[in-house]
Formats: sequence, C-alpha cells, structure tokens
Amino acid sequence: MIWVLVVIVVGLVAVLAELLLLFQKRAQELRLKQDPVRRRIREHTQAMREAANRIQLIARNQVEELELGLNDVTRQIEELGHRLRTHEKMIFGEGYDPRASKSAQPAEEELIVKEGEPKPIEKDPREELAEAAREAQNEIEGHRMSLVRDLEVIKRTLRLLEAKLHRSAAASGDGASKASD
Repeated sequence: MIWVLVVIVVGLVAVLAELLLLFQKRAQELRLKQDPVRRRIREHTQAMREAANRIQLIARNQVEELELGLNDVTRQIEELGHRLRTHEKMIFGEGYDPRASKSAQPAEEELIVKEGEPKPIEKDPREELAEAAREAQNEIEGHRMSLVRDLEVIKRTLRLLEAKLHRSAAASGDGASKASD
C-alpha cells in the first residue's frame, strides 16, 4: 500500500514539474511576442509626441504672425476711422452726426409725403460716400472681430493639446515605471 502512495506522489510531482515547465515556456513565448508590439507602441507614441510638438511649434509661430497682423489691421482700422471722422467734420461741419442724419431723414420723407408733394429727396453724394465708407469700415471691423475669435479658438485648442500631451507624458511615465518593475 505504501508503494502505491509513493508512486502516486512521485507521479504528481512529475506532473507538477512538467506543468511548471510548460507555464514557464508559455510565459517566455508571450514575452517574446509582446516585445515587438511594445516596441512599435513606444515608437508610435514617440512619433505622435514629435508630431504634436511640431504642430505646437507651427501653431505658436502662426499665432504670433496672426497677432502681429491683427495688431496692424486694428491700427489701420482705427486710423481709417479717424480719417473718416475728420473728413466728415471737414465736409459736413463740426456738428455732423452720421447717426442723427440717418434717423432724421425718414422723418423728412414722411413729412414730404404727408404734405402731398411727392418729391424725391436726393442725398448729398458726399453723404452717400461717407455712409459707404462707414459701412466698409463696419464690415472690416466685423472681419477683424472674426479673426480675433478665430485666434482665441486656436489658442484654446493649442492649450488643450499641450495639456493632453502633458497628461499622456505623465501617464506613459507612470506606465513605464510599472512595466519595468
């Protein structure tokens, strides 16, 4: 009876030894298969970081150029607005208010129509030119404001990209230290 127990115990030890060797072999095969994949992941991560850094550098340079251009455009718009007001004062006098002339004109037309003398009111060509210049200035100002909003969106996106890169760098640094342990 003891011989049967010894044979069974020796058989179990042999089976356990063989299973242990099999598990070690499988673990080694998995490590060999994972290494190329991990290497490609590291290379891809590095390439993504480099691309993101290039994008950030290009975006920063373009933001600087846009800000300089925006400052020039703003200065030009202010200068043109000042010239327009100066010319309006020279042409129409010191008391000229472009907003008042627009609101007063429909009342004059209504008075003329009510009196029964349907005379078409002809605008002064200088006033029409001044109105066209104000409209052009307002349109240019609208474009400038659009550029300002676009520039803010670019800056916000750039900050989000930087934050994401910092988070991913911190996470990959933690993951690398865990993998090496």
